[in-house]
This record gives sequence, C-alpha cells and structure tokens, in this order.
Amino acid sequence: MKKLILIAAITISSSLSIAQNLLLMNPSFEGQSQAHIMPAPWIPCFDGGSPDTQPGQWGVNLQASHGNTYAAFLLEPNSTYQEGASIQLTSCLYASVEYTLSVDLAFAPVFNTAEPGSCYGSFAIWGGTGGCGKNELLAYTGPIYDTTWNTYTFNFTPTQDWCYISIGPILSDTCTGYINCLS
Repeated sequence: MKKLILIAAITISSSLSIAQNLLLMNPSFEGQSQAHIMPAPWIPCFDGGSPDTQPGQWGVNLQASHGNTYAAFLLEPNSTYQEGASIQLTSCLYASVEYTLSVDLAFAPVFNTAEPGSCYGSFAIWGGTGGCGKNELLAYTGPIYDTTWNTYTFNFTPTQDWCYISIGPILSDTCTGYINCLS
C-alpha cells in the first residue's frame, strides 16, 4: 500500500471537527522482493499461501507507486484459497467514528501460476479483534481492471471498536481464474 492513511474525524461540536491520523508501521510494504513473504510488521492471513513482496515475482513487474516494493494478493473464487495481510493499529478504530483510508491499487494481467483468466482485481478492508480478524467488512472495491496504480479512497464507520485491520482481495463478481490485487 503506497498511500495508506487512516484519518478519524471526531466531531467536537456542531461547528468544529478534528481529524486524527492513525499511523501504521510499513504502510507501503517495504522489504525484499520475494515470493510468499510479507514485510514486517504485517502478517500473512487467511486460507491460502502468503502474499508476495513485489515486483519481480511470478511475472509481476509493475514498479512500485511509492518506495521500492508492494504486496500482491490472490483469491481463487471457487475454493477457500485467499491471501491477505493484517496489522495491529497503533490506535484502535472506534465505533461510530468515520475513517478515511487511501490506498494505491492495481491489477496484474499476468500472474504466473495463478493466471487471472476472466478475473479482475479487488480489495477489501476488515476490522478485527486480533491478527487476521475479519469481524467486520469495513470497505471494499468493485472489480479493478486497471494495470497501473490508482488511488482509491474509502470512507467507513465501524459498528464496533477494532484494534486490527486485515486486507486482501474479495469476490465481487463471478469469474474463472484468480482474482489478484497489487497494493
């Protein structure tokens, strides 16, 4: 995630509001480019393999939108195979508070060993009580077909307090192949 910024909008009165930045460690997945490895402090999640640190793995060669590396996630629609990542927030998300998250995302039209076929990219954010928790779906994209970086901005209001977020692709339409997401 090249631009990963969480902002809490807390209303103090009807005419005054304050935005609070929530800081994440390593928001752009900086690390050594390698297959099946998530850069710390992110942890791999869900029922699948581990996401990859890109570029240069499995024929994915898009340059990072910020820094040197990024993460690539897969989801196989007709199975339980899903790659994702999770991180503990430095400050929890609070119920009934609106947050904004901006993320650079792209789709890889070539992904050796997990070809997209008729699939697309997608991205989802979940709140959780622990690492890899998917207790509440906070926000998600529709299909992503763009093979270059675009910034997506999500606004969401959790229904409960969450101290972890998890991210990864989500099935939003039928397809045959693998959904992928570069973040």
